[in-house]
Amino acid sequence: GSIMDFQYTKEQNDIRMAAQEFAAGEMAEDSQKWDENKKTPDEVIRKATELGFVGMALPEDLDGAGFGLMEECLVIEAFSAVSAGAARAILEPGWGAEHFPTKGLPEPLHGVAEGKVKLGLAASVRPIQVTNEERILCGQVTMVAAHANFYLLFAIKDGEDGFFVVPSQTPGLVITPLKRKLGLRAWAAAHMELKEVSIQKLSFVPCPNGLARARSAAAIRSGAQSLGLARGAAQNALMYA
Repeated sequence: GSIMDFQYTKEQNDIRMAAQEFAAGEMAEDSQKWDENKKTPDEVIRKATELGFVGMALPEDLDGAGFGLMEECLVIEAFSAVSAGAARAILEPGWGAEHFPTKGLPEPLHGVAEGKVKLGLAASVRPIQVTNEERILCGQVTMVAAHANFYLLFAIKDGEDGFFVVPSQTPGLVITPLKRKLGLRAWAAAHMELKEVSIQKLSFVPCPNGLARARSAAAIRSGAQSLGLARGAAQNALMYA
C-alpha cells in the first residue's frame, strides 16, 4: 500500500508560523484581560480578518481565502494555544458567523445591509425536522453567537437538508447570553430558544448534507482547538518548571 505523507507543505508551514506570530504578538499579552471582560476586542478580530486568518476555508468569491479545513485548523490550533475563547471569537466569523459578504447570501438577505452582516450558525443536538403541515418551530440550541443579525438554523424540511434564515428580531426567538462558558469566556456565546416561531415568515435554503457537513467540520475544529489548548498548557507548564 501507499505511504501517507503527514508533512506540512511550505504554504501550510507559512500559515502556521504566521498564525503563531499573530497569536504571540496580538493575543498573548491581553488574553487574560479579555477573559475577565468576557469579550475579544473588535479591533483584534478586524486585524485577523485583514491578514486572512478569518474565513480561510471560504471560497474566494465569498471573500474567503480559498484554503481547506487543514489550513484553517492550523490557525485554530495556534490561536487556541494562547486563548481558546479568543480563538473562537476571532475565527468563528470565518465559519459563517460574521462579516459574511451580502453577495454570497440567499434571499431574503440581499440588500439587508451595506457591506457585510453578522450571521450565526445554529445546529441543535437533535436535528429539527418539519413538514409542510407544521407551522411552528420549537427547540433549543446551546451555543450560538450572541450578537448575530441573522441565524442560519440547520433543519430537515420535508426530508430535505438545509437551513432556515432566522432574523434575530423574529417573534418567539429568545437569545440569552451564556454566563458559564468553560474557558470560552472571551467569546460572546448565547443560548437560543425557539418558542413557537412561525416558519411561514422564514426562508428555507436547501443545502444537501449541510447538517452532517457542518457537524463534521465542527468536530474537526474542536479537535484542533483541543490540540492547541494542550500545547499551550504544556508550554506554560514548561515555563513554570
